[in-house]
Amino acid sequence: MSILFRFLLGHLVGDFVLQTIELVRLKAHSWKGLALHAAVVTGCTALLLWENLPAWGLWLIPLFVTHFLADWGKVALGRRWPQRKLSTFFLDQAVHLGVIVLLIFLREGSWPYGTLQKAIGGGSMEADRNLLFLLSALVAFSVVPILEAYAVYKVARLTAGGSNAVNTPAASLRDRLWGGGERLLALA
Repeated sequence: MSILFRFLLGHLVGDFVLQTIELVRLKAHSWKGLALHAAVVTGCTALLLWENLPAWGLWLIPLFVTHFLADWGKVALGRRWPQRKLSTFFLDQAVHLGVIVLLIFLREGSWPYGTLQKAIGGGSMEADRNLLFLLSALVAFSVVPILEAYAVYKVARLTAGGSNAVNTPAASLRDRLWGGGERLLALA
Protein backbone atom coordinates (compact mmCIF):
# COMPACT_ATOMS: atom_id res chain seq x y z
CA MET A 1 0.00 0.00 0.00
CA SER A 2 1.49 3.34 -1.03
CA ILE A 3 2.06 6.27 1.33
CA LEU A 4 -0.59 8.25 -0.59
CA PHE A 5 -3.13 5.47 -0.12
CA ARG A 6 -2.28 5.23 3.58
CA PHE A 7 -2.84 8.97 4.01
CA LEU A 8 -6.14 8.83 2.08
CA LEU A 9 -7.37 5.83 4.03
CA GLY A 10 -6.39 7.47 7.34
CA HIS A 11 -8.25 10.59 6.28
CA LEU A 12 -11.39 8.70 5.24
CA VAL A 13 -11.54 6.64 8.42
CA GLY A 14 -10.76 9.56 10.76
CA ASP A 15 -12.76 12.25 8.97
CA PHE A 16 -15.86 10.19 8.20
CA VAL A 17 -16.08 6.71 9.71
CA LEU A 18 -15.02 7.70 13.24
CA GLN A 19 -16.61 11.16 13.29
CA THR A 20 -19.85 10.93 15.22
CA ILE A 21 -22.66 13.50 15.30
CA GLU A 22 -21.59 14.34 18.85
CA LEU A 23 -18.06 15.09 17.67
CA VAL A 24 -19.41 17.26 14.83
CA ARG A 25 -21.41 19.25 17.38
CA LEU A 26 -18.43 19.51 19.75
CA LYS A 27 -16.25 20.77 16.87
CA ALA A 28 -18.79 23.49 16.13
CA HIS A 29 -18.66 24.84 19.68
CA SER A 30 -15.20 24.09 21.05
CA TRP A 31 -11.57 24.14 20.04
CA LYS A 32 -11.27 20.96 22.14
CA GLY A 33 -13.63 19.23 19.73
CA LEU A 34 -11.54 20.43 16.80
CA ALA A 35 -8.36 19.20 18.49
CA LEU A 36 -9.93 15.83 19.32
CA HIS A 37 -11.11 15.37 15.74
CA ALA A 38 -7.71 16.36 14.29
CA ALA A 39 -6.07 13.92 16.72
CA VAL A 40 -8.38 11.10 15.59
CA VAL A 41 -7.56 11.75 11.91
CA THR A 42 -3.84 12.00 12.69
CA GLY A 43 -3.98 8.86 14.85
CA CYS A 44 -5.69 6.86 12.10
CA THR A 45 -3.04 8.02 9.64
CA ALA A 46 -0.25 7.18 12.10
CA LEU A 47 -1.58 3.64 12.50
CA LEU A 48 -1.61 3.17 8.75
CA LEU A 49 1.91 4.61 8.49
CA TRP A 50 3.15 2.47 11.39
CA GLU A 51 5.93 0.71 9.48
CA ASN A 52 7.00 4.03 7.93
CA LEU A 53 6.79 6.14 11.10
CA PRO A 54 10.50 6.77 11.48
CA ALA A 55 10.48 8.54 8.11
CA TRP A 56 6.99 10.05 8.34
CA GLY A 57 6.51 10.67 12.08
CA LEU A 58 7.35 14.37 12.09
CA TRP A 59 5.12 14.93 9.04
CA LEU A 60 2.12 14.01 11.20
CA ILE A 61 2.54 17.30 13.10
CA PRO A 62 1.69 19.51 10.08
CA LEU A 63 -1.07 17.04 9.20
CA PHE A 64 -2.63 17.58 12.66
CA VAL A 65 -2.18 21.38 12.57
CA THR A 66 -3.57 21.82 9.06
CA HIS A 67 -6.51 19.51 9.74
CA PHE A 68 -7.33 21.50 12.86
CA LEU A 69 -7.08 24.81 10.98
CA ALA A 70 -9.06 23.60 7.95
CA ASP A 71 -11.90 22.36 10.15
CA TRP A 72 -11.82 25.57 12.20
CA GLY A 73 -12.18 27.46 8.92
CA LYS A 74 -15.06 25.20 7.86
CA VAL A 75 -16.85 25.86 11.15
CA ALA A 76 -16.28 29.62 10.82
CA LEU A 77 -17.54 29.66 7.22
CA GLY A 78 -20.53 27.54 8.23
CA ARG A 79 -21.50 30.09 10.85
CA ARG A 80 -21.08 32.98 8.43
CA TRP A 81 -22.89 31.31 5.50
CA PRO A 82 -25.08 28.50 6.84
CA GLN A 83 -26.72 28.10 3.44
CA ARG A 84 -23.32 27.15 1.94
CA LYS A 85 -22.74 23.93 3.92
CA LEU A 86 -22.11 21.79 0.84
CA SER A 87 -19.65 24.30 -0.61
CA THR A 88 -17.72 24.49 2.66
CA PHE A 89 -17.73 20.68 2.86
CA PHE A 90 -16.10 20.40 -0.58
CA LEU A 91 -13.65 23.21 0.19
CA ASP A 92 -12.69 21.50 3.45
CA GLN A 93 -12.08 18.18 1.69
CA ALA A 94 -10.09 19.86 -1.09
CA VAL A 95 -7.86 21.50 1.53
CA HIS A 96 -7.32 18.17 3.33
CA LEU A 97 -6.43 16.39 0.08
CA GLY A 98 -4.19 19.26 -0.98
CA VAL A 99 -2.32 19.06 2.31
CA ILE A 100 -1.80 15.31 1.88
CA VAL A 101 -0.41 15.83 -1.63
CA LEU A 102 1.79 18.71 -0.43
CA LEU A 103 3.18 16.70 2.51
CA ILE A 104 4.09 13.79 0.22
CA PHE A 105 5.64 16.15 -2.32
CA LEU A 106 7.68 17.97 0.33
CA ARG A 107 8.85 14.77 2.06
CA GLU A 108 9.81 13.00 -1.16
CA GLY A 109 11.18 16.04 -2.98
CA SER A 110 8.95 15.34 -5.99
CA TRP A 111 5.77 13.45 -6.82
CA PRO A 112 6.74 9.78 -6.43
CA TYR A 113 3.82 8.26 -8.33
CA GLY A 114 4.10 8.07 -12.09
CA THR A 115 1.08 5.83 -12.54
CA LEU A 116 -2.26 5.26 -10.86
CA GLN A 117 -1.14 1.76 -9.91
CA LYS A 118 1.89 3.14 -8.04
CA ALA A 119 -0.28 5.78 -6.35
CA ILE A 120 -2.63 3.09 -5.07
CA GLY A 121 -0.21 0.45 -3.99
CA GLY A 122 2.19 -0.67 -6.64
CA GLY A 123 1.50 -4.31 -5.79
CA SER A 124 -0.25 -6.95 -7.81
CA MET A 125 -3.31 -5.99 -9.84
CA GLU A 126 -5.47 -8.15 -7.53
CA ALA A 127 -4.19 -6.41 -4.39
CA ASP A 128 -4.60 -2.98 -5.96
CA ARG A 129 -8.14 -3.83 -7.07
CA ASN A 130 -8.96 -4.88 -3.51
CA LEU A 131 -7.54 -1.63 -2.15
CA LEU A 132 -9.63 0.38 -4.62
CA PHE A 133 -12.71 -1.59 -3.60
CA LEU A 134 -11.95 -0.85 0.07
CA LEU A 135 -11.61 2.86 -0.68
CA SER A 136 -14.85 2.83 -2.73
CA ALA A 137 -16.67 0.98 0.04
CA LEU A 138 -15.52 3.50 2.65
CA VAL A 139 -16.63 6.42 0.49
CA ALA A 140 -19.99 4.74 -0.22
CA PHE A 141 -20.49 3.87 3.43
CA SER A 142 -19.34 7.09 5.07
CA VAL A 143 -19.22 10.01 2.67
CA VAL A 144 -22.24 9.57 0.41
CA PRO A 145 -24.85 9.61 3.24
CA ILE A 146 -23.45 12.98 4.37
CA LEU A 147 -23.66 14.34 0.82
CA GLU A 148 -27.24 13.06 0.59
CA ALA A 149 -28.10 14.86 3.82
CA TYR A 150 -26.69 18.11 2.39
CA ALA A 151 -28.64 17.59 -0.86
CA VAL A 152 -31.90 17.01 1.04
CA TYR A 153 -31.18 20.14 3.10
CA LYS A 154 -30.59 22.14 -0.08
CA VAL A 155 -33.84 20.89 -1.67
CA ALA A 156 -35.75 21.61 1.55
CA ARG A 157 -34.37 25.17 1.59
CA LEU A 158 -35.27 25.72 -2.05
CA THR A 159 -38.82 24.44 -1.57
CA ALA A 160 -39.14 26.64 1.52
CA GLY A 161 -38.30 29.68 -0.61
CA GLY A 162 -34.66 29.85 0.49
CA SER A 163 -35.59 30.17 4.15
CA ASN A 164 -32.87 29.54 6.70
CA ALA A 165 -35.53 28.16 9.03
CA VAL A 166 -34.86 24.67 7.66
CA ASN A 167 -32.55 22.84 10.05
CA THR A 168 -29.04 21.92 9.01
CA PRO A 169 -28.79 18.22 8.15
CA ALA A 170 -27.19 15.74 10.46
CA ALA A 171 -26.63 12.30 9.05
CA SER A 172 -27.15 10.23 12.18
CA LEU A 173 -25.19 7.05 12.77
CA ARG A 174 -28.31 5.01 11.95
CA ASP A 175 -28.81 6.91 8.68
CA ARG A 176 -25.16 6.43 7.78
CA LEU A 177 -25.30 2.69 8.55
CA TRP A 178 -28.47 2.10 6.52
CA GLY A 179 -27.33 4.25 3.61
CA GLY A 180 -23.85 2.78 3.71
CA GLY A 181 -25.24 -0.76 3.81
CA GLU A 182 -27.33 -0.04 0.72
CA ARG A 183 -24.28 1.23 -1.15
CA LEU A 184 -22.10 -1.68 -0.06
CA LEU A 185 -24.73 -4.04 -1.39
CA ALA A 186 -24.74 -2.14 -4.69
CA LEU A 187 -20.93 -2.23 -4.87
CA ALA A 188 -20.90 -5.97 -4.17
